[in-house]
Amino acid sequence: MAVRVMDRRRLLQAASALALWLAIPLVASRRARAEAGRAAVMDSTPDGDLLALADNTEPVSSALMQMMCAHCAAYSELERIGKRTDAVVLGHAPALTDFERLDEVSQFERDLFLRLCRYPASNDAERQEKATYLLAFCDGDEFEREHVRALLSSMGRRDGQL
Repeated sequence: MAVRVMDRRRLLQAASALALWLAIPLVASRRARAEAGRAAVMDSTPDGDLLALADNTEPVSSALMQMMCAHCAAYSELERIGKRTDAVVLGHAPALTDFERLDEVSQFERDLFLRLCRYPASNDAERQEKATYLLAFCDGDEFEREHVRALLSSMGRRDGQL
């Protein structure tokens, strides 16, 4: 049994690495779209200082960037597994193991998203990056109550507390 768990762990690590490699352009495009939207808002306001954005010279922690990339990779994996459980796409009923895997990956993605919501940004640049990612990710969807609570809770924390 230990051999199977080890093989599965290596497989998950390889899949995560591949998903992360695929997710980086997605994160970059979402960031570019959000920045373009922000630029349009800045251009449309009479006083540009009203919407002062974070100073780009402030550092964004690698922990936050890794968390966003990990979530994006998990979401990509969830979409991939979701297609494997679509009876219309498959042309037949999916196996029970596929549904179990979907539940597992879905819970993992949900946990990462909640951790990201709870992450306390330590400066304006981190708050901007976090907000940009979350807004682009949710793009039209509503946050669930637990996500809103986690976000509000993260805003009340001081540096270093998690």
